[in-house]
Amino acid sequence: MMVTHNFVPLHAHFLPFDVQSTMNNTTSNTTDVSPMLKIPRRTLSLTAKLAICKEATVQVSSSGSGIRSTARRYDVQPSQIRRWMKSFASLDDVSPDDDSSRAIKRNKSSKCTRLIGAGRKSCFPEATLVCLRKFLDEKRSDDFSVSARMLMAEVRRVDPVSCCFLKPDAFRNRIHRLLRNWDISWRRATHTAQKTRLCDGMIADFQSMVKEKIAMMSIPLSNVYNVDQTNCYYSMEARFTLAKRGSKTVSVKGANSSSRCTIMLGASASGEKLLPYIVFKGTKDGRISQEITQQQREGYPDEVVLAVQENAWFDEDVMLHWIDTCWKKHTMEKDDKQMYYLLLDSFSVHKTSKVREAFSRCNTEIDYVPEGYTSRLQVMDVGDNKPFKGDIRKESDEWLVVNS
Repeated sequence: MMVTHNFVPLHAHFLPFDVQSTMNNTTSNTTDVSPMLKIPRRTLSLTAKLAICKEATVQVSSSGSGIRSTARRYDVQPSQIRRWMKSFASLDDVSPDDDSSRAIKRNKSSKCTRLIGAGRKSCFPEATLVCLRKFLDEKRSDDFSVSARMLMAEVRRVDPVSCCFLKPDAFRNRIHRLLRNWDISWRRATHTAQKTRLCDGMIADFQSMVKEKIAMMSIPLSNVYNVDQTNCYYSMEARFTLAKRGSKTVSVKGANSSSRCTIMLGASASGEKLLPYIVFKGTKDGRISQEITQQQREGYPDEVVLAVQENAWFDEDVMLHWIDTCWKKHTMEKDDKQMYYLLLDSFSVHKTSKVREAFSRCNTEIDYVPEGYTSRLQVMDVGDNKPFKGDIRKESDEWLVVNS
């Protein structure tokens, strides 16, 4: 005798009305259901699976038959819940720094339900895998290029038995499968402007040194300064624009000019700002130099100091001019008898003997940020230059709207 259940699966609520009625009225004669009916597959996120397993565990401890009732409630098979519980139990002792733990966190925010590294186990012995991963990590730590062919050659060297009977294509596929399991992909080398590997100990030591020196010399925070140069292009080229979604070609017109000036910005630890110092491209007796002199400075604000250089760069002469017109003037207006502390980056111009002597005559103690650490220790580079350029772009956009 066949018993008819009135239970309707969750996915039935998402089907058309006539199909729902067909499923609800189905009896022992199942030939009335259209053979073309396809129930859409559902995917559950890792968070949903974990919640289902927790609820099933609570139901089992309370009533003893929680897996089946939980499976009926969420329209899944009891065997699926048991398999999920077994997988989660094997991950209880994974440390937060483990690769598998990072894979779980990454999948929680996506629709993917498959754990990275949860596929078929590698065919290579464990000792071979350890040697292969050590080889890869050592090469990449020294910034050497590593390819799949190099890994294949390393396997042949350390464990020739495991690959002697493999065809080249099968061997290569095993290496690629292993790399996917390790979450490693083939990447294009990026343009490197500064060091990317920073030592936390060196950062802490430098910060402690600066604080101890300031305290030892009894320098108030209002006399602690940091300055930095930054480029400012005349043509603020836009790399993004509003366009219709799906457009195959998005073109942007621009001046395509690399003309620029260099700006020196500085501020104290108490928030007091130095006068901006702008270097334009030009010669000492040229048209631009004559235009920015005091006699012909009409239209230029008085709150900035202007200078020229052949390439709009900061060289030793420009740096000495900045010390005389900005730094020395600022310290004399405050108190020329007090001691000042100035933090600079490791630009070679800042370290010349003439520049150091000019700072010493202004009662200024200077220190240099270690090379490659400006992104962590240069205050002006991190907290001022980017907002400054953002304000310039804002003014440029408003000018284009008004004058276009």
